[in-house]
Amino acid sequence: MPHRIVVALVVLLVVGCGEAKPVRHVTAPAKDPDLFLDDPQGQVERIAAGGRLVAWSVRTPADRVAINRDEVGELPPLTMPKTSQVMVADERGGARLTVELGHRWVSRLRMLRGPGGPAEPQLAITSCPERDVSSCRDELLTLTPGAPLKVTRRTRGAQAAAAAAGTVDRGRRVRPVGKTRGRCAVRLRVDQPDGRSRTLPRLPARDRRYERCGGLVGWAIAGDHVYATVDREDPEYDFTADFVYAIDFTAPATARWREIARPYRYTPGSYALALGPAITDEGQYWLDLDTERERPENACAIAATDTRVYRLDNTRCATFYGDAPGGAIRISRGEASFFPARP
Repeated sequence: MPHRIVVALVVLLVVGCGEAKPVRHVTAPAKDPDLFLDDPQGQVERIAAGGRLVAWSVRTPADRVAINRDEVGELPPLTMPKTSQVMVADERGGARLTVELGHRWVSRLRMLRGPGGPAEPQLAITSCPERDVSSCRDELLTLTPGAPLKVTRRTRGAQAAAAAAGTVDRGRRVRPVGKTRGRCAVRLRVDQPDGRSRTLPRLPARDRRYERCGGLVGWAIAGDHVYATVDREDPEYDFTADFVYAIDFTAPATARWREIARPYRYTPGSYALALGPAITDEGQYWLDLDTERERPENACAIAATDTRVYRLDNTRCATFYGDAPGGAIRISRGEASFFPARP
């Protein structure tokens, strides 16, 4: 499910890459127990997590830092890397898995599960040989569930694209029924691997305050839950918000959608941002970046396993400019807001 960001003004310093240094994996740092990975040159572009596995992409050399970038985190790099890798680690320990990508940059990472469930972890990678996003391709890697981590199968095509988009998990795929643009009371359908399908109830058509509807803008599946994001507007105050709904598609037919979050909201004169979602079987995590609160300036993205929430810090893709190049992957300690899928 895509997240949306509005930034009034972002001013960053141009910093040369210099000689790229390899990232350093930290297992038990004495001085900083929340540090999962030290990234002094800011080489990590994306993170993903699921089950007990954590994945991140590393480019060499690091990209330059942008100036006055209106959108953050999702745009192509300023310069292409010479090489890129995707690393996968098990929280419980053991050797890391390295996937070589060559002369490509990573646009998207997502951890999911194949039809075999937790015993069949998968990693979707969207990588691009050029800065133009039209050159990007999706690849789905099936992994071993534990040490030693290995790639057992590589898949491309429609299945890999759906996995990268967040619309498939455990072999079950969610898709809209009919048109979605400008419509809120739309329906989604879940297709099972055995050919069965279930059409879900209509999403809520109206909200008392947010009377205008921009339509369905995102949908995703994780475990037994489907998530939908609807764009709504308050015409009186010209206020916009993304409404996130969840439903258990294995529940009886009487089950209805439940609003769980409004992570993105703004008016022409102000805004509140959220990084995420980090989706698990139990719900979604969002990192609030409201300017009135003290939050990490370099935060780019979050990801969640069954036991932890991880935060990617990197000046290159941060919402607010940082003091210096570089970054890290940190274990989030109560910073992310959790919105459970169940009542």
